[in-house]
Amino acid sequence: MVMLVQRKGNEIEANHVSTLEGHNMDVKSVCWDPTGAPLASVSRDRARVWDLAHNKKTSYYELLSGEMPTGSRPFEACIFHPTHPQLLIIGSVVVIHFWDFAHRTASRVFSMQNPTLVNSFACSPGLVASTSGEVTLWSS
Repeated sequence: MVMLVQRKGNEIEANHVSTLEGHNMDVKSVCWDPTGAPLASVSRDRARVWDLAHNKKTSYYELLSGEMPTGSRPFEACIFHPTHPQLLIIGSVVVIHFWDFAHRTASRVFSMQNPTLVNSFACSPGLVASTSGEVTLWSS
């Protein structure tokens, strides 16, 4: 379940806007794409990209962890690529997946040297930072 809230004016009060249903397991991470339109969410078994620009509360792309070329590895974190918004970067155990959800293909997979879980991301044009007990920088 993903819950959306919004802030009104300068108030620090959050108001429930919507709840997005569609994950079978606990949601681990959410992120907005750079344009602010699609929202992505990941649970251990799936990634979803939601169409919120057209006021839809259903996902229009879904990827199951077992559909990746690396086999079934639980998903943990996600972030949209800063210059290629059709790419969702997904962190799991040992690997980082670049999922081109518009074409429904895994475009790249980076392998980690440490067999740990990638649990967060940050992006800047050309670089992706991931955490898995340490900070790793990737050229994207």
